[in-house]
Amino acid sequence: MQILQAFGVKARRIVKEKSYYICGTDKGGKIVRKSLEPESRVVFEHEVKEHLSASGFPYVDRFTLSQQGLPFAELDGALYVMTDAISAREADFGSNADFQKIIAAVAAMHRLAREIPLTGTSAPRSGDVLEIYRRQIVELDSVRKKISGARKRLSDFDVLFLKNHAHYAERMRASVSALEKTKLAEKRNSAKRNNAVCHNLLKEEYVSLGGEHTYITGFSQAAVDYQIFDLSAVLTRYAKNLPAEPVPLAALLELYDKHCPLDRDDLEILYPLLKYPGKFVKICSQYYSKNRTWTPNAIGNRIEGVLEGREKFEEWAKGT
Repeated sequence: MQILQAFGVKARRIVKEKSYYICGTDKGGKIVRKSLEPESRVVFEHEVKEHLSASGFPYVDRFTLSQQGLPFAELDGALYVMTDAISAREADFGSNADFQKIIAAVAAMHRLAREIPLTGTSAPRSGDVLEIYRRQIVELDSVRKKISGARKRLSDFDVLFLKNHAHYAERMRASVSALEKTKLAEKRNSAKRNNAVCHNLLKEEYVSLGGEHTYITGFSQAAVDYQIFDLSAVLTRYAKNLPAEPVPLAALLELYDKHCPLDRDDLEILYPLLKYPGKFVKICSQYYSKNRTWTPNAIGNRIEGVLEGREKFEEWAKGT
């Protein structure tokens, strides 16, 4: 395989997966994939992972340098990256034991993913969350008005949406109102000044457990930003399918704080982020982005799952 030569390794066996190759080489197990990202993004990811590894969190999928000393190799106009193959199982976000390990690892990563000496000025940055939330409120209100005034027969999804819109619209506005009273802008500016990095993709396929270690991989959406967004996202992932007896939110925050201290301002921002009904909004946006007159089973099941778990989630998200 020509690309392996560019990284200075010799293949002993190659297994093709859907979007990457698993290679047994003279330098251990490697994963090779074509990168869809520009060079600047790959360099950014490399700098983040190298900083984490050097600072005491080596449980990331570091890039193998090419013969040219770069974290990628180019072949026929395409960019390829190589990482070590990690021997670990996918973390179970629905397991209390696994999730507590996830929280501890994310906190440890966050504590070290700061003051990163980034080169250049093109470090990725996230959008304005408040503007996004405000726009989503307007969009869902517009959908409600359109459906309410329509003469056509309502789909099953339309009925569920209209029945629950008022509740979720109130939650959306409450979150925005609460966030407007916090130091969110100040915190984000501080994170950017200090080159603090959010992973932005903390889900099952990018968090794995091997032995006593929790590995965090897949930094393709990482950006310089306020890390409380990561914490909110990973907690929301857990809350998606809460176990019968979930770990109290307060206990999870105490565990995170043990590894990466939280202050009062962080918590005042975290709670409205958690309570914002992002999953409901996302499913509705996906459904109404197309002029459907019927409800696909997959979308129907997803919205019903959100609605069925609403009371349990809202009770858990109170933080008591």
